[in-house]
Amino acid sequence: MEKIEQIKGKKVFLKVDLGSTNRFGIGLNHSVKSIEVLKKNGNTVCIAASYGPGFLKPGLSCKPFVNIYKDKFALEVSWLPNLDDMNLENGKIYLLENVLLDQRELDCDAAYIEQIKSKFDILVIDSICNMDANYATSQGLLRANMPHIYGKNIEYLTEFRDLLWSSRIGLILGNGNVSYQLRFIQALMEQIEFVAVGGEAGLLMMGRGKTIYGHIKKDLMCVTSALRQHQVMMLYPVDVVAYSPESQRSHITLFQELEEFEEVFDLGGVSIDRILSQVDDSTVDLVFLFGAVGQIVDPRYSRGSESLIRGLAKRQVKKEIIGCRAVLVANQLSLLDSFDYFIQENTMNMRFLMQKKLVSKFITEIL
Repeated sequence: MEKIEQIKGKKVFLKVDLGSTNRFGIGLNHSVKSIEVLKKNGNTVCIAASYGPGFLKPGLSCKPFVNIYKDKFALEVSWLPNLDDMNLENGKIYLLENVLLDQRELDCDAAYIEQIKSKFDILVIDSICNMDANYATSQGLLRANMPHIYGKNIEYLTEFRDLLWSSRIGLILGNGNVSYQLRFIQALMEQIEFVAVGGEAGLLMMGRGKTIYGHIKKDLMCVTSALRQHQVMMLYPVDVVAYSPESQRSHITLFQELEEFEEVFDLGGVSIDRILSQVDDSTVDLVFLFGAVGQIVDPRYSRGSESLIRGLAKRQVKKEIIGCRAVLVANQLSLLDSFDYFIQENTMNMRFLMQKKLVSKFITEIL
């Protein structure tokens, strides 16, 4: 069995990720497709979610998602407080309490793994973000050789990964994880046509970033050198929104006229127009935004991200967003459907995207 569509009339343990869902909703959007396929084929589905560091915040319950699934996606989902003494009715969808609240999950308890295996026919993995954690429902079940296949979210991630490695790329760096951004550039250097920098990575390249840790400084030097050698077009900020901690005021200024004490909180209109013009003039097959370009938690500094996303949404080239904050802006503008892919930025997703490997081989290596 290779495809989720082939599962019919089974009791399915569906492992999803709902981390940060209360803020960004990516996990819910991605999990629904697998749920709908399984429901259509007459399966009984138990959604098992890892929702945040349960051992640090024991109040993180999955129960609110019962109503969210119903109100947002018209899915009738029944609440399941635990796996003990449960009685699953055929054809129904259940949401299990946050598995990270169960100490047996954290201990990767063998009896707990056997309990899950005894109640379900198959494991559907719809997220790889917890595969590097030694939990019962992640590594434990896989090591126990429970029959498993991959859900629609992993198919979606694989589809984007394959497109990424076969395309000419235009890369826009916002306020994402600098270390991952630099590794992305290193991994995909041969396919990158231009890099537009608007976040912390760009500030570091221009000598205006925060303190650089040793490994990031080394990666930065390697990436900067490689970009020059490969003659990749670099677009640095022209105008920016500068914030002064001293006066607690902001203003638009040219990047080279920034005062030493000022911080960059957003890109200005000229910088945004320059990026969009480069997209139009390039021969890229895929352009993706890696993080929002402004400090979007404050509405005063989200205009650059909003303008950039509006502009990208109008372009015919394939488009991708990586990072929850940029996805949030696109969602608030009702433009998420204008992008071909949107991916949550986490360790496992990034590791997978930067490798040309089958999912099965990738997971086997982690185990």
